[in-house]
Amino acid sequence: MNEDNIVYLADRARTFLASGQLEDAKTLYARLCNIDRENEENWLMLAVVNGETGQIDEALHCANQAIELDDTYVEAHLTRAHLLQKAGNDEEAVSSALKAVEIDSGYDEAWLFLSGIAGRLKRFQDAENWAEKAVALLPASADAHTNLGNARYELSKHAEAEESYRKALELQPEHFQAALGLAKAVAAQHRFEEAAELLTPVLQKEPRHSNALDCLATCLMHLKKEDEARGIFEQITQQDPGYIHAYLHLANLHEQQGDYLQALTLLKQAKEIATDPLQVLGALAKIYHDYGMQTQAIEVCEEALALDATNTVARFFRALAI
Repeated sequence: MNEDNIVYLADRARTFLASGQLEDAKTLYARLCNIDRENEENWLMLAVVNGETGQIDEALHCANQAIELDDTYVEAHLTRAHLLQKAGNDEEAVSSALKAVEIDSGYDEAWLFLSGIAGRLKRFQDAENWAEKAVALLPASADAHTNLGNARYELSKHAEAEESYRKALELQPEHFQAALGLAKAVAAQHRFEEAAELLTPVLQKEPRHSNALDCLATCLMHLKKEDEARGIFEQITQQDPGYIHAYLHLANLHEQQGDYLQALTLLKQAKEIATDPLQVLGALAKIYHDYGMQTQAIEVCEEALALDATNTVARFFRALAI
């Protein structure tokens, strides 16, 4: 057999890829691309294998080669989107996936990708719109329904989010994100006992999951079980020091009990570790104001407004403190 026979090499490459022999597959796809440089499918497969082996820059080069050969190659645009996401370039990843659905509006996997990444970018209205398209094309996809639930939850459409999560769980009862999302959506509708019960199997699977623990502790707060809630929030701060919401909730508990000094200490700790200080500055301004420290309240408000001139919380407490 001629070792440069394209059909033979392509068959061997597919065999290697199917069996997980990625380096061997990569070698053969590279040879195929060298022999037949005008074959966009081989360039795409080389992009996929490079992406799987962590060579993202080389993978992007190969995906771009495939697109240059055929700009209507929707799979290449979506593969490029996945690679860009791996590279941390989410906005460009969205653009690449949008190009895919511009070419083929029925490309279900692209809509599913878009609905997920839009949520991570906090583009929740886009996430909802794109998830609805994904659900229409992939009605049996638990991931599509979960993405729709996530978007609706963030848009405060909690009853609709609950419906989406329940549909996802009908399709895939063990879907962790759908189960957690359902508990959060139920809690957001003030059905705290039900939400706490829904969290039991979630925490059995992942007992140290900060978001699930936070939801449980919040439910316990509303059920007047403050000591249990405090213990869980403290657990979160110990196991996941970057989880800012636990500090905020703990500070709120201490403030409710009149312990302003401890609440202030917790908020200062949160501010030091927060990737986005705006998550904390509003609460810090409030407690400075409530504690009668108006100069500090104004300083915190000015800091928040320097980061976001439209911040209504900072404007409100600054007006109170002046």
